[in-house]
Amino acid sequence: MAASTIWTPKRDGDREHDPIRGLDYVWRPEVAKRSVAWFGKHLTHVKGPDAGKPLIFAPWQADFLGALYGWRVLGHEELRRYRRGFLEVSRGNGKSTQSAAIGLKGLVGDGKPAPMVIGAATDRESAAIVFGDAARMVRANPNLTARLKVIDSTKRILRRNALAGRYLVISSEAHRAHGYHPDLVIFDELHTQPDRDLWDVLSTSQINLDDALMFAITTAGFDRTSICWQVHEAALRACEDRALAPDLLAAISAADDGDDIESPKVMLKANPNLGISVLQSNLMAELEKAKRDPAYMNTVMRLHYNIWTEQDGRWMPMKEWDACAGIVDELSLANRRCYMGLDLAQVNDLTALAILFPPEDRDSGVYDVLMRFYAPESVLAGRTDYQVWRDRGLLTVTPGNATNYAFV
Repeated sequence: MAASTIWTPKRDGDREHDPIRGLDYVWRPEVAKRSVAWFGKHLTHVKGPDAGKPLIFAPWQADFLGALYGWRVLGHEELRRYRRGFLEVSRGNGKSTQSAAIGLKGLVGDGKPAPMVIGAATDRESAAIVFGDAARMVRANPNLTARLKVIDSTKRILRRNALAGRYLVISSEAHRAHGYHPDLVIFDELHTQPDRDLWDVLSTSQINLDDALMFAITTAGFDRTSICWQVHEAALRACEDRALAPDLLAAISAADDGDDIESPKVMLKANPNLGISVLQSNLMAELEKAKRDPAYMNTVMRLHYNIWTEQDGRWMPMKEWDACAGIVDELSLANRRCYMGLDLAQVNDLTALAILFPPEDRDSGVYDVLMRFYAPESVLAGRTDYQVWRDRGLLTVTPGNATNYAFV
């Protein structure tokens, strides 16, 4: 699955209307060209075999960046068209480098008098990955070092001149993000967010800014109740019809179910930087490892082929699991011999009860299983997935702040 909303007309002045915002957008190829050139002029690669060389992006990345900066608001061409960006691609394809570069351009290259750039992730260590790339890029350029001060201890980059401007890192403790009004947010590995709180806080904080950008990067996840899945689905819809989200620039590179994952074409489909930052030999080695250890296959599918899986690890293939599905008539189980397994949570984790009914006719080989899950009501406040399971009748909520054994 390769999909994007990238559209780069060849003619200067081509337009597109946004019925949602009531604006017209105009394509300025010279602005796109100048913006992409900015990265190679001011920044260098800071890791890999190209470390120290000018930051020249691969064609697919240059197309994305050109579209990001080249589409402007007609009549207000100091403003970008896109207020949202979404890049979903397999690990190792330069997402962090690209994001760090966008962050530094937002800090010193977009001409804003006092920009605020926020790097967000599940925790400060994760957000520091993109920050670390940005910090190394600054230190590699004497001109940037003269203009910017890197503070590693607090994960900040400050402009040295009288005009304020800062790049800072925050984690998913969303309450700390209130009060910020960032011109640019870089959301790293969106699929790891435990809930949508931080996303909502930061996206709504840009409502009063004319030229703000919310930019998320991620690999595929497995939680289909997460904010990442919701953004992923919205991006796919926009890729099919730009009119659904004219201010969203999205690019998704992934294999499809049924693809021959050993085919170089499929590898390239999910890894646009194949042969650049992703080595085919290493990818083949990961596949061989997964063949020997089937539990590792989901990891390879998610991280190296960008396929959303049904779970984090795989104990058995999903087709085999799905083949076990069926309707269980609970009334017919009365007086049947059964075995029960109970996993009691100590405080506020899930409590699980499994009830296994062996077949009455041993030759049939059909086992019936009933599952019951419990969680204290206090846990649901921060867990969107638990709320969805509760609403579907899959989770029983127990009163109090900790697991209520008597209730169970």
